[in-house]
Amino acid sequence: MSRPYLPSGIGRFFVLTFALTWLLWLSMLLAGHYLIGPVPSPLLLALGTAVPSLVARALALRSGDRRGLTRWRLPARWYAAVLLVPAVLMLTAVGLDVLLGGTAPSFPSPGRWPLVAVNFLAVPLIGGPLGEELGWRGYALPSSIKN
Repeated sequence: MSRPYLPSGIGRFFVLTFALTWLLWLSMLLAGHYLIGPVPSPLLLALGTAVPSLVARALALRSGDRRGLTRWRLPARWYAAVLLVPAVLMLTAVGLDVLLGGTAPSFPSPGRWPLVAVNFLAVPLIGGPLGEELGWRGYALPSSIKN
């Protein structure tokens, strides 16, 4: 029996990314957003979001070409700004709201603040845009420019 055709290079990235993403998301939709066995649908949603980066990482490791995945294109201060500016803006907005007569939100006790920091970093990585960007911008974009 012959093996199914799978394109190479950037084509392989797109075929694998779309096939795996939709496999996860369609199974979630067909289940009516409930449980599929022991796996809750939010986990399938997060895994589907991370597929582009996971596929890119797997293809880069397989080919030995990691240039697009490991090269930092900006100084570290810009990455720090991306992480800190939203928090500063949010705290500023809350402060202004309280100064203008709004009620202060209930903040977690100081013992739970490390959990807040972990959550602040984990949400963009697991269920947000950072789950995709390594694949689309780190692998597919440089690959399409080279070809």
